[in-house]
Amino acid sequence: MKNMIHKTYLLLIFIILISITIITYGCFNYLWTTNNNYYWIMWWYNLENQNTLDFSNSKFTNKLYIPKILTPITESWWIEKYSIKVQSWETEFFNWIKTRTLGYNWSFLGPTIRVKEWQKISFDIKNNLDQPTTVHWHWVHTPSEYDWGVFNPIKPWETFKPNFEIKQVAWTFWYHPHSMWNTATQAYSWLAWLFIIDDDKSEKLEIPKNYWVDDIPLVIQDKNFDNNWQLVYSNNMHSVINWMYGNTIMVNWSLTPYQEVTKWVIRFRLLNWSNARTYNFKLSNNQEFYEIATDWWFVEKPVKLNSIRLSPWERAEILIDFSNYKIGDNVVLQSNFDENLNIIEFRVTKEANKKYIIPKSLVSIDWLDPNSSIKERTFNLQTMERWMMWNLLTINWKNMYINRVDEKIKLWSTEIWTIKNIPGFWMNVWHSFHIHDMQFQILSRNWNPPDDSEKWWKDTVFLNVWDNVKIIIKFTDYTWKYMYHCHILEHEDNWMMWVFEIIK
Repeated sequence: MKNMIHKTYLLLIFIILISITIITYGCFNYLWTTNNNYYWIMWWYNLENQNTLDFSNSKFTNKLYIPKILTPITESWWIEKYSIKVQSWETEFFNWIKTRTLGYNWSFLGPTIRVKEWQKISFDIKNNLDQPTTVHWHWVHTPSEYDWGVFNPIKPWETFKPNFEIKQVAWTFWYHPHSMWNTATQAYSWLAWLFIIDDDKSEKLEIPKNYWVDDIPLVIQDKNFDNNWQLVYSNNMHSVINWMYGNTIMVNWSLTPYQEVTKWVIRFRLLNWSNARTYNFKLSNNQEFYEIATDWWFVEKPVKLNSIRLSPWERAEILIDFSNYKIGDNVVLQSNFDENLNIIEFRVTKEANKKYIIPKSLVSIDWLDPNSSIKERTFNLQTMERWMMWNLLTINWKNMYINRVDEKIKLWSTEIWTIKNIPGFWMNVWHSFHIHDMQFQILSRNWNPPDDSEKWWKDTVFLNVWDNVKIIIKFTDYTWKYMYHCHILEHEDNWMMWVFEIIK
């Protein structure tokens, strides 16, 4: 009897110790995942008890802002050198009221970097912030030491000098911060912009190419502003898990924007730069348009669509034909994914001096052969409840640890990866899965062939609740460490990332 009582006491003590360990770890994890971003950016407020401005019913009154192209500080026949300063500033957005912002070279956003395939480039990148940052080239194919994920932070006031050769085809990429724990807050403050690569094939295509005129970037963000016109950012647990949504839509930098267009075909480079919001873009009159490129390069032939879905940081290029409109007509780009939103108004103001025909074909795609795959891997993106105060956002039940290599992959090998979205009991959360430096092709979505809008080369893929997406990847050129992660920024900042290493 005494022996049984003794064992019961030991069992109770063991249970109490385990409970204390779980609660202590959970409390630390809760405080860390809830408050770590405030360490760097102190001017933002929590959305709770905070009134924010609402422009959802406003008229389109501001002409679309389009940043200029960055000029090299030196150039020769073999290399071009650029200078970038990462800085904080105050920008007059609204009626001479100054809003605190971050920017590259300017007070917000940054210049468009535009280079050609096989060109050698170098940068002097000075961090003038009082916090670490990086400048990640999303998805520019670079050696790992210049990929600039979490492995290569630039400390305050330091300068980093990467140089590399452009080893890839034409497309619309972009550059943005990617340091540990503050990617979301820095990107939310307008710290990002486009990196465009041209090549001989793209220059020969019969598509619009006149930047600003008939080749127009549309970078869509959602923000919250307080009554003093300052950004409001929330990283409470609801925003971390269920998305940090803004109630004000901005394009490039412009609030309630419009763009004047000519009566012919216009090329729009779409980028979803929202921290967490997914869009399903459509035209207000349900007119069809043509997709000519995805995240990574052109499609084989233009794909006729009524709408196109882009999750955070996915990209697409589309052609809209305005030739049948009358001068004075307008049409609105909208989104109807999980709520109805007005994005930008297109105003037809000029007659065309020539007729443009949508091309029947664009490029030839090198399709990866599933039979060439030497390995298959499965990655479960998991969202868990707080009921045990445990890690909320994991891949295969693990958070990222920067010194841990999760997968080792042979250089020049081909693999098939299956990505699954596994929600919690009450957490129906979608994700946006991105792989650094490697483009892929989608083999199947929920065991069916991908639709025509996403079966081409990609670097980011949307996963709805319980989605099962199979992709094929070839690992080329460079060795060492890269990352893959959810591209909802609050998710990646809260460790929904893993590290893979490419080895010889």
